[in-house]
Amino acid sequence: MKRAIPLAIRLAAGLSVGPALAATNSYNLSGFDKVSASSYVTVVLKQGPFSVQVSEPSGRFNYLELGVRDGPLFAARRPNLNWGWYWEAPQYTVTVTASAYTQINVASHADLSGVVSA
Repeated sequence: MKRAIPLAIRLAAGLSVGPALAATNSYNLSGFDKVSASSYVTVVLKQGPFSVQVSEPSGRFNYLELGVRDGPLFAARRPNLNWGWYWEAPQYTVTVTASAYTQINVASHADLSGVVSA
């Protein structure tokens, strides 16, 4: 017979009490000072040497649009035509590090957070 381990004991022992850590990918993108985000992504801005990392709880990176186009770094989630089937959309968190930012655009259900000096 399998016994349930109380939550307090699992926390104290360091056992998993929730979903596994998100999968993270690093992208070799640089040379931008503008950031544009849309379509249900969360962007976290930091200052320092160029770095772009994306995390997603299920490790599904195939619906992510990410790149540098004509100057700005852009991040968005591609739409999915699921024809009425239930689909749990990927939840992308894009952590962007650059030495300076001259423009930040956030639209269409995107979130932004970070601490940068102007």
